Amino acid sequence: MARVDNNLKLDQNNYFGVRMPDGNRSIHNIEKEDRIVAELFDECALADLNDIQVVISYLKGKRAEREQHKLSDGGQEYFFKGEFRKPPDEAPAMWPGGNNTPESIISFIERNYSEWIGFGMTRAHLDKLDDSALAALRAWERINGKCSVIPTSKQHNDAMLRWKKSVDRETFTRVLPKFEVRRLDKLESSRANPALEVT
Repeated sequence: MARVDNNLKLDQNNYFGVRMPDGNRSIHNIEKEDRIVAELFDECALADLNDIQVVISYLKGKRAEREQHKLSDGGQEYFFKGEFRKPPDEAPAMWPGGNNTPESIISFIERNYSEWIGFGMTRAHLDKLDDSALAALRAWERINGKCSVIPTSKQHNDAMLRWKKSVDRETFTRVLPKFEVRRLDKLESSRANPALEVT
């Protein structure tokens, strides 16, 4: 096993094939595609990470973030948390994008929208509030796979219908606003008859 040189500085020439401390993985093996590695390199450069051990720790954290939010092959269920909250009328913060962005799009969405995610907010709402954030999320998914951080409309609808079946009618109509009750009633009926399906 090659010994990690703590004095090794990060650049794209020595980025590939550096052994991880456990000897089982190389940085190259975290993501094999050149464009993915290049993006990780850019992230490290933006974070001003030069010491190789710090870089390894950083990349392990990025990999853990990807695994946490990546959907499984069978799809990861999104759950309605039993309380409806109207999504914000304005974005709490706009995704800055560009080379000086200090955090990933995943952490940005979690930090700014966790108050509404699980309570009725979907990607369609995010698109209206900050389309650049949704575009960044889609770019993240193209590299890392489908993500569970905020549901699509279909995931939200599936979750709402599961929840509807799990509670009595009084709870269903009490928790949700009337327009959402009507929408879900129509959606449930339409799924029994796909020709009538609504969104």
